[in-house]
Amino acid sequence: MKRHWLVASTLLLSVLLAPAVGQADDYQKGVDAIKGGDAAAAVRLWSPLAEKGDARSQYAMGDMYRNGTGVPQSDSEALKWYRKAAEQGYARAQNNLGAMYGRGVGVEKDSGEALKWYRKAAEQNHATAQFNLALMYRQGNGVPQDINEALKWYRRAADNGEESAQNSLGVLYAKGEGVPKNFDEAEKWFRKAAAQGHDGARQNLERVKQMRAQGK
Repeated sequence: MKRHWLVASTLLLSVLLAPAVGQADDYQKGVDAIKGGDAAAAVRLWSPLAEKGDARSQYAMGDMYRNGTGVPQSDSEALKWYRKAAEQGYARAQNNLGAMYGRGVGVEKDSGEALKWYRKAAEQNHATAQFNLALMYRQGNGVPQDINEALKWYRRAADNGEESAQNSLGVLYAKGEGVPKNFDEAEKWFRKAAAQGHDGARQNLERVKQMRAQGK
């Protein structure tokens, strides 16, 4: 199963703001440097942009520090840059900042802060944040347990192609948790997740087939 809080290993970020042409060019040069395996060059290009307030570059620097790519690994520096980008409304940074609070990485664990940042990203249609938010509602982590809210966010994430949300939605239908038991719906979501390479969904699909055969 893939990790759900750091999703930008490629650092190919969507443009949410409209930076100056020079900044945009330097940002893209940084992307090209990463693709070419020159992390140090990417840092040289992104660092001044991040200092000037470019949210994409702030997020990218957060990733660089979190992964120790081109810079010494530092959770505190990653947190700093994710926060700067998140406060500008950058959804990917909001999700990652939520994850750091949720796991207590570089900061004291705080489920309430995690929930806040996941929600901000989820409301911008960030699929991984939608999955993370659903999980918090399902588990009652930092918020009263609410299967209906969990279902809502699982469905939004699944509709956006988030494979683990698709698998989780399949599980809920297979168990009849929060929804009437429905093996057809369960199979549909397991197939979608399995088609993206989700190993757990492949296993769950086989279990549902066995349950059908046994008349359960």
